[in-house]
Amino acid sequence: MNLIGNKISSLEGVKFPTSLTELDLSYNNISSLEGFVFPTSLERLFLKNNNIKDFSHIFPYLNQLKELDYDRNKLKTQEELIEERIGKKRKADNL
Repeated sequence: MNLIGNKISSLEGVKFPTSLTELDLSYNNISSLEGFVFPTSLERLFLKNNNIKDFSHIFPYLNQLKELDYDRNKLKTQEELIEERIGKKRKADNL
């Protein structure tokens, strides 16, 4: 499925066919994949040229994935992600 350059900023509420094997979301405005579950049948996923900071939570679901292109995103380092998550937890603890 080709969704290149459609100015997509969120995948909230989007449902793709469960049999989908290729998805290209390159050149959009996606900043987060958190909470979105891709079809487990995906073999090729293209996410280049978005604003995504963290891809780590998508991998446990994509056992069939053979190709992933995430070039030109705004990836954070592992240390930045850990600090961000600790900071969120601290804020929640203080509520």
